[in-house]
Amino acid sequence: MRLTPAQLAHRATCRREGRPDLGVMTDAERTAHGLMTLRQAAEHEHLASIPHARLAERSREPDMDNIWTTGGNQ
Repeated sequence: MRLTPAQLAHRATCRREGRPDLGVMTDAERTAHGLMTLRQAAEHEHLASIPHARLAERSREPDMDNIWTTGGNQ
């Protein structure tokens, strides 16, 4: 079976297991495939590496000032 030039080009940008080879793709190709561009991927990595400044407070008791947790029976 002969492959078309488009199929050959697509196969060239894929790894052996069928995943896209992001190292050889241009930003236009990434956008066409619905993937993050290099700039977006770098920003994503940066934001993922920032330690969270403040974790949410955990409370095991209902907040008496919140009508949604107390049922509004006050």
